Amino acid sequence: MRSTRFGNFGGVPKAVWDFHVGGYRVCEKWLKDRKGRKLTLDDIEHYQKVVAALAETMAIVAEIDAVISAHGGFPLS
Repeated sequence: MRSTRFGNFGGVPKAVWDFHVGGYRVCEKWLKDRKGRKLTLDDIEHYQKVVAALAETMAIVAEIDAVISAHGGFPLS
């Protein structure tokens, strides 16, 4: 369970929680943007989709990095 100043959110892997885009931790920013309001069921479901999308993005990036590495790195020949 990931305990934050925003409450408790179980099942968010540390790597996903720490994932940055544009200098922001995406999960933290999403929650911070909703600070002070009660999250609806739709909000929570949306957050779960964000977490899943980030996890999938990280997996795809790892696959791309592995292919690049297997072919000698950049530039690809």
